[in-house]
Amino acid sequence: MLRLFLLITLCFSGFIVQGQTLISVIAHYGPIRVIHQDGATQDISTSESLTLREADYVELGENSELHVQRGERLLTLLGPGRYELETEFNKRSVFFSKILLFLKRISSPRQMVASNFPRGEQLPSDLDNTTLFNNTWNTLIQVQEADAKDIAPNKLLATAAWYEQQQMPVRVAWLLERLRQTDPANPTFERLRHEAWERVTPEQVDNEVAESLRRIRQQLPQLRNMAILIGINEYDAPEWQPLKNPINDVTAIRKVLIRHYQFRPEDILLLKNPTQADIFGAFREMREKSDELTNLFVYYAGHGHFDYTANLGYWLPKDAGSLETEAQFINTNVILGKVMAIPSKHTLLMVDSCFSGDLVRQSRGQIPELYSLYFTELMQKKSRQIITSGDFDETVKDDGGGRKHSVFAKKFLDLLNKPRMAPLSASELAVEIRKAVKNEGESQTPHYARLKVDDEEGGEFFFIRQEERSVGETIAQIPQTRWWNFGLHSYRETIQHFDDQDRTVISRLFGTGLQLQETRKRAELEQGWRVNLGTYHEQEQQVADIQSQHSSMVGEFLSGALFVEYRFWEVLYVGLETRVQHSRYHDFLDHDLLDSTSLQLCIPFGFKFKQEIWRINPMANVCFLPFDLVNGSLYELDEAQVRKVTNEGSLTIGISIGLEE
Repeated sequence: MLRLFLLITLCFSGFIVQGQTLISVIAHYGPIRVIHQDGATQDISTSESLTLREADYVELGENSELHVQRGERLLTLLGPGRYELETEFNKRSVFFSKILLFLKRISSPRQMVASNFPRGEQLPSDLDNTTLFNNTWNTLIQVQEADAKDIAPNKLLATAAWYEQQQMPVRVAWLLERLRQTDPANPTFERLRHEAWERVTPEQVDNEVAESLRRIRQQLPQLRNMAILIGINEYDAPEWQPLKNPINDVTAIRKVLIRHYQFRPEDILLLKNPTQADIFGAFREMREKSDELTNLFVYYAGHGHFDYTANLGYWLPKDAGSLETEAQFINTNVILGKVMAIPSKHTLLMVDSCFSGDLVRQSRGQIPELYSLYFTELMQKKSRQIITSGDFDETVKDDGGGRKHSVFAKKFLDLLNKPRMAPLSASELAVEIRKAVKNEGESQTPHYARLKVDDEEGGEFFFIRQEERSVGETIAQIPQTRWWNFGLHSYRETIQHFDDQDRTVISRLFGTGLQLQETRKRAELEQGWRVNLGTYHEQEQQVADIQSQHSSMVGEFLSGALFVEYRFWEVLYVGLETRVQHSRYHDFLDHDLLDSTSLQLCIPFGFKFKQEIWRINPMANVCFLPFDLVNGSLYELDEAQVRKVTNEGSLTIGISIGLEE
């Protein structure tokens, strides 16, 4: 099988010395042998840098091709044959002012792509060039930019050559940009890139890539994403130590699947501390809902056990018994049977538990090399894949991924949250998780395999990140939770006026009250309403610079508000609130009874600590009256004694306890 090797340089790697003239090797593929003046020969059969010194001849094998440059002349040699370079330059070289022109002289870009296939594989003879290179383009644009350096340079160059010959400069520019990234220090790569970008604009390239990705998405099978997420923190049997993070893990995974990967809330079964019956019921429900247009994702986080005598692994539900009885243990054969009974197109099982590698031992296969396989082809074939957080004889960490997640779940979430245009395959995910976990120095080793079942056809489960949408559309897809809060608060209101001597009088009214609040939460955004009811019990009055005087007072206030709040770092929040408040003041400003109604703008902030279905909320709320929308007898006092009454706002400090509905 021919092998393709691209060697490009304008320095001293890849040149032939003829007197004082340098002959640079731009590109070559196939078997080529260099014959030196002293009779020594050198086979060009590796991807190492090629240096030709004092060479008289080159000998090309069948289907070989060599492109060399001297000054502004280009020589192309095709095999088989033996050539004296100086003679061939004088007879057959052509003048070119731009190095980019040599792309048009590559005789067979198709052969260059074929040489990149693994040994033993060949291009289908009925695959025309248009389909071949469009599929190659579609594959290349889905490779993340950070991974571009790992693409075979010859694959990029061959595809660029074909598109150059089809007069498609926008695609050529993108491909040569990626070519330069495979070796940023190579001056010829930089020159190719520079000349390509002289013909197009960045906007044209971005639009071409975006349109290609849009067409790819339209060709995807319209599969329905469904999931079973199992997290078990607590166990009935004292033999099994409680875990910290499984429920946090599956809850966070659910959120990101809905937000970014087109999973509908009603298609995700989230099981928190389930019994064996709950788990079996979830698999039964999913079997009834699924069909051959379903992507099924199953994630288990909880205790696992491996019986070395029986050579069998188990999941442990909440009601799992002791090791002596093994009551309610779910062995891995049963798990695989339940999963395989679901008639999905693609199934991915991820297990984050001790001894989870037992499932991989019952499976087969290694992480595949995708090469030129276009991912739509992989989606057409059924797949049954599994990723585990450790081997069959390994314990795994419940923490290590930060305060709220296991190390395995944290790396998985990091990959899901990473913006990407290309779909993420299960096999690629396995590689990335394993690399990330081992880079952290962890002793556990994630494993990947395909399940040994008849309907496993070598396809792929893909996580396809949906296109960015408006904030409103995104929020509408995120599941909503509802909370009821009841709390106590301390209240201070400030009223200012001028007395008959034109002195500023500041009255601070102090009170306490109760608060009832309903909150609806989607992701970090919360909105709802609250009602406050309370009484005034003290006032502090300051006239000009005279020392403040305290006295008791009686009054009542009632307010209703609508609010929206945004959470940061899980516990801190700040928001915006619109409040209507009615107050009654007894024996205030020398009047038996005064009242006021006002529209206020408030800024609530504080902390929200959650534990299961309970929430504790220390809070503060600063309100002011920017609209001068007030009414009541407080603002209609006799101007002779009290004039220009203004409400300077209020401060509320309190704490509430909430319950999730």
